[in-house]
Amino acid sequence: MSFSANRVIIAGNLVRDPEPRPVGSDRNVAHFTVAINNRYKSADGELKETAVFMDCEAWGKQAELVCTYLKKGSCAYFEGQLKQDNWQDKDGQRRSRIKVRIDVVRFVGNQRQGGDEGEGEGEGEQTASSAPPATAANPAAMPARPGPSRARATAHSLAAGCDTEPPF
Repeated sequence: MSFSANRVIIAGNLVRDPEPRPVGSDRNVAHFTVAINNRYKSADGELKETAVFMDCEAWGKQAELVCTYLKKGSCAYFEGQLKQDNWQDKDGQRRSRIKVRIDVVRFVGNQRQGGDEGEGEGEGEQTASSAPPATAANPAAMPARPGPSRARATAHSLAAGCDTEPPF
């Protein structure tokens, strides 16, 4: 018997505005990159910071939500699955890349001019609120969703790691 799991949880800042594209006559996809900051102390006690850049894609209603509410520098929490794309470049070389196919988005803080924030989970669900932004200092503002409380706690701790200043 074999076992495998493919679940990714990330929180970070968008590197650029999401790029929406229609696929067929009734589906949309949005491509974007999330910068995830990693902070650590080096052996000599100096605080260091590195960034990981993850390519992401969202489909359908999630793509619409991402394109509507997020822009360059926005901080958000994402859940999804790893996906590998394979292709041949113009020189005939085989290429591949790993990206995250997003299926859960939690917006952190005010994402657009009106102060609205929202949450989207799954293809057809969206909520909007004018509540205070969800942060580690204000975890009650994080919209609840069905599922284990551990996932909500993870969302709070990861969202607290988003920077107000993107690493680019």
